Amino acid sequence: MTAVQGVAPVSLEFLAEPALIVDADGMVQGANAAAHRQFGPALVGRALQSLFGAPPERLRRALTDAAASTAPVMRALWPAPDGQPTGPRQVRVARLTADPGDPILLVLHFAPATEARFRKLCDTVKELEALLRERAAEKAELRAALEQNQLLYNELQHRQKNNIHLIGVLLRMSAGDHDSPEVRNVMDAAMTRIEAMARTQEAIYEARGLGVVEAETFIQRILRGLSASLLARGRIDRHVQPLRLRAEAAHNLALIVNELATNALKYGRQDNTAVLEVRLVSVSSPDFADDTLELSVADNGPGFDLPSVTRSSGLAMVEALVQQLDGTMRLQAPEGGGADWRITLPADCCRDEEHTAPVAN
Repeated sequence: MTAVQGVAPVSLEFLAEPALIVDADGMVQGANAAAHRQFGPALVGRALQSLFGAPPERLRRALTDAAASTAPVMRALWPAPDGQPTGPRQVRVARLTADPGDPILLVLHFAPATEARFRKLCDTVKELEALLRERAAEKAELRAALEQNQLLYNELQHRQKNNIHLIGVLLRMSAGDHDSPEVRNVMDAAMTRIEAMARTQEAIYEARGLGVVEAETFIQRILRGLSASLLARGRIDRHVQPLRLRAEAAHNLALIVNELATNALKYGRQDNTAVLEVRLVSVSSPDFADDTLELSVADNGPGFDLPSVTRSSGLAMVEALVQQLDGTMRLQAPEGGGADWRITLPADCCRDEEHTAPVAN
């Protein structure tokens, strides 16, 4: 029970948390049992500053704000039993006397620990919400930049596709001006290669990915185009596993498939018994640490005269393309005739580096 002249006695014993009554000068006028347990028995008459480790200015501001307000104010203060601050605690400071003629008395009530933790949690939630709003804004900016880059990339692929087609048209126009069989053969070979690149570029553009294309898509287009342009007879078998290839690897493979398939269709059997088989699969190889990609282009024609083959400009180009992909190339002679070109490539050179390429087993 605390008695101050001109003020009715006040009891703080109903409060479980430490509570103090102080005057306008910051002198303790009363305390409950919880405050005595925390700060000691002799509290009345002590300066409030001696009980806290908070800066004096912070403590004075809390008292001044509470004395001028009819509502409690909350402040973070540092209790210091025996002069040792124990860490910040939320403290309510409220004016006890309402009559202007009465002496100003203030109550300092330590907020329950659970309430302090709840307030701290609320503050943390607010900080997280602000951080999430900031991250959401950054994400929106990144999404807009990505969409813009995607538009620019698609436009670039579209123009590249059109430019390749334009080169093919110019070659066809130039080929019509020459009657020499040798010149026409060279021009025809150049046009089939450009068409293979055009079909691959078209597949890359339609995929709408960042330089990634399904192998099945462009290989199928190349073989269909060759079959139509060369009036191929017989059948073409194709077995391509679901592989995602980088654009540069796809262009190299397109030229390789085009060259080897053209040779097979032009120089193989020219009747309905002709068979061309194109396979691109994942295999194990002693030459590479990881699984590899194996491209096989085989036919049942009369076969090759290997010495003449090595002098072929088209196959020299194939060898150069294989070397660019760090692969190996060999010719097999199946029983019963024909030829089977086997090209082995390290799988990593054909994988999309950002997304692991799904190589079927």
